[in-house]
Amino acid sequence: CYAQGRSNTPPQFFFWSAISLIAACVADHVWLVRFAEAPDRRTFPNLYTLLVAPSAVGKGAAIKEAANIGRKTVADRLYFGRLTAEGLRDVLKTEPTTWLLNEELAFSVHQGPPAFDFVTVLVGLFDGANLPPVRDRTRTRGEIKIDGACINWLAGTTPDWLGKTFDMSGGEQLRDYLPVAEVARLIVELALRHPNAGTVNV
Repeated sequence: CYAQGRSNTPPQFFFWSAISLIAACVADHVWLVRFAEAPDRRTFPNLYTLLVAPSAVGKGAAIKEAANIGRKTVADRLYFGRLTAEGLRDVLKTEPTTWLLNEELAFSVHQGPPAFDFVTVLVGLFDGANLPPVRDRTRTRGEIKIDGACINWLAGTTPDWLGKTFDMSGGEQLRDYLPVAEVARLIVELALRHPNAGTVNV
C-alpha cells in the first residue's frame, strides 16, 4: 500500500510482486500436504509470477520495489539481473531456494532459443522440492546437481516478447499465457454457446 501511494503503477503489479516476495521469504520452510496418503508429497509456495503488459506501464517499478525490500529479508538468495539457462543452473547448484527477479525478460534473457532454454529449465525444476536431486551433465561442463529446488521467479515482460519467444500456434499452449480475465470470458462464452457440450478441457 505504501508503494502504491507513491506511484502510478497499476496496483495489481505491486500486489503480485508482494506475493512473490512473501513466497520467497518463506521458501521451503512452509508447505501443504497434498494427500493424506502421501505425506511426503508437499506443495511449496514456489511461484512463477510474470507481469505481462506493454512497455512503460510500471512493471519494473513494482519489481524493483519488491527487490529493495527483499534485499533486507531474502539477502543472499536474491538474484536480480541477466542470466542464461547455464547460469541459472550454476546459481541453483549453490542456492536452490533462489528468488529470481528479471525486471524485463527481453533484457535479462534475450529472445528466441536462449530465452526458450531459460524458461524450459525453470519449468523442469518447478516441482524440484519433491524430486530427487536433478542432475545436468554435459561433455564440457561436467555434472551439476540441483537438490531441493524451490524457486520463486518474478519477471516483467510484454505480450510481444512472449509471442516471439514461444510458438503460440499450438492451441494447447494458449491457456498458459492468456490473462485470467480473458480465460474467464472464454469459459463463460463457451458455456453459453454450448450448454450441453459435456466435459470440456479448458
